[in-house]
Amino acid sequence: MFKTEKEILMYFHTSLRNVGLMTSISLALQAYSTRVNINSKAVSIYFAHLVFLALAIYVNILFIQDLRTSKNSFEKVIENRWINVPYVIITFLIIMFMMNFYTFTNKFFKLMK
Repeated sequence: MFKTEKEILMYFHTSLRNVGLMTSISLALQAYSTRVNINSKAVSIYFAHLVFLALAIYVNILFIQDLRTSKNSFEKVIENRWINVPYVIITFLIIMFMMNFYTFTNKFFKLMK
């Protein structure tokens, strides 16, 4: 997949940037949903927050799979310096998703009453 160490490091940083970008958009939507006064609009914006969070998790999963497939070629680069970062990020994102999904269900059922 990757021919040089530079290519894998460029892919690594680009993937981390993409995960961070989607997480940032997600957090911005979450903050904006608290400022909206119309309940149905706030719930739909909060749902969009969960979608972007799920996309960040999905991109991170793909990123981890790509790192595993290229691990044999660049074992020193990946194993020693960078391998733990995506695992820490995905753990954080999954915990955040579970907590926010619970909040979303509460908001949704409150809207339906």
